[in-house]
Amino acid sequence: MTVNTVREIDKILEKLNNEQKKCVENLDGKFLVLAGPGTGKTYTVIKRLQAMILKGVEPERILCMTYSRAGADEMKKRVLEELDENNNNIEIHTFHSFCNKIIGEYAEELDVSSNIQLIPDSIKRALLKDCIDEIDDAQYYKSDKANKYSCFDSISTGIEYLKKYRINSLKKLEENINSDNDWIPAIKELENERDFKPNKRKDYEAHIQKIKDKISKVKELYRFYELYKEKMEYEGYIDYDDMINYILEKFEIDPVFTQKI
Repeated sequence: MTVNTVREIDKILEKLNNEQKKCVENLDGKFLVLAGPGTGKTYTVIKRLQAMILKGVEPERILCMTYSRAGADEMKKRVLEELDENNNNIEIHTFHSFCNKIIGEYAEELDVSSNIQLIPDSIKRALLKDCIDEIDDAQYYKSDKANKYSCFDSISTGIEYLKKYRINSLKKLEENINSDNDWIPAIKELENERDFKPNKRKDYEAHIQKIKDKISKVKELYRFYELYKEKMEYEGYIDYDDMINYILEKFEIDPVFTQKI
């Protein structure tokens, strides 16, 4: 670095407290900034961006992501205000908009339609209701006679849960059931304990059956999810959770693709 560059970085650091300085002057590794509203988190990120550019990182190679659209807009505004026009072409996105951008640019490599669209809530509800109509032998997600779609909310929430934990194939579901300590391992542990406490056998049997029922319920939930996913893909739609999962999976299995991004 030149003497002028060092001076510029020192000017940035002068305005920061000790915790902020750690995030700004050390560009390698991960930093978690925990602070309340209005305490300087965005300011710290902006100063880190400035330091990165001064140390030779090309703005085009910097990716800045946030959770909300409002947060991304605020970050863009601050970057425009505090970085000169030659250094403000940093990519700033929400997590969803970043993934949506990649899907749009690399649809073929991701094996999705180039015309894929974000699913509107009205169509999402209609497709899920179709699934409820078609799966008429459900044992755990049964509809009331008075309301055909009384189980709609619980199925919708359950599907969100599966997507959150990226359980998007039957294989992953089985792996989760067999490895999660609340499922099969818990049954095996209870069965071992039961054999040593015959006087409490009924209690153990009831507990074991309760876990087995939960496993059956999540497997039934997956049937709804699988059918819903098929319908959504057939209609050319994708939802917010799918956006992120598509990209995460591609990054994990294809390092060449990740490097390209």
